[in-house]
Amino acid sequence: MACILLWQPLARAQDDAAASEARAAFQAGQAAYAAGRFPAALTYFERAYELTEEPDILYNIATVHDRLRHDREALEAYRGYLAGRPEAEDRANVEARIRALEGTLAEAEAQAAAAAAARAEAEAEAEAHAAVPVAEPTAAEPTTRTVQRDAGPGPWALIGIGGAAAITGGVLVGLAFADIDAVESGAPRPWGEVSDAAERAPILSGVGFAAIGVGVAAVIGGVVWAAVGGGEEQIEVGLGPGGLRLRGRL
Repeated sequence: MACILLWQPLARAQDDAAASEARAAFQAGQAAYAAGRFPAALTYFERAYELTEEPDILYNIATVHDRLRHDREALEAYRGYLAGRPEAEDRANVEARIRALEGTLAEAEAQAAAAAAARAEAEAEAEAHAAVPVAEPTAAEPTTRTVQRDAGPGPWALIGIGGAAAITGGVLVGLAFADIDAVESGAPRPWGEVSDAAERAPILSGVGFAAIGVGVAAVIGGVVWAAVGGGEEQIEVGLGPGGLRLRGRL
């Protein structure tokens, strides 16, 4: 809406000091409005209205407030203008602007109310959460589990080596007995063979029996290792105030 630019509302005022000041303020407001200096124009128009109380100046004040997006102040000034000039020619335009401002203010108030309600709800929810006591963790009965323990490949390797040693010792003992039989049979043989068999028999028998002894001992050790190294163990697992508890028993 264009600002009223005429001095007609003030023409009826007495030509005294107040009227002169009002006229000067009104004209300064017109110049400031034309230059786009709306805050200054508002100050000048309000001063002119203060000196004259002419309703037409309220239109100027409302127009400047409208430009400055002072919706509530513009609405009051437009209403005051129509109250003072009920037969104004631009009444329809001013009423349309009043309805638009009323809609804008109502929407802004609704948004503010919704935001306030959301804030209140969030604060109430936060207070409710803060009021709920935090339960301390309680100790739970420990759970006992039986775990199968694997001894690994060591015992079986020892049993295999012991078995091989025992077999090898048995073969050597067998060869030793064959040499002894060849010496004691009295069968006709070259003296060299008989002499070699006589020398070889005690060596083979000694090494053979020793290998058998070592092999049997290794087999027994492997079996014991497998029996002791494997088996079962019991583990107790429980949850208490201090955290997770773990205890094992072989």
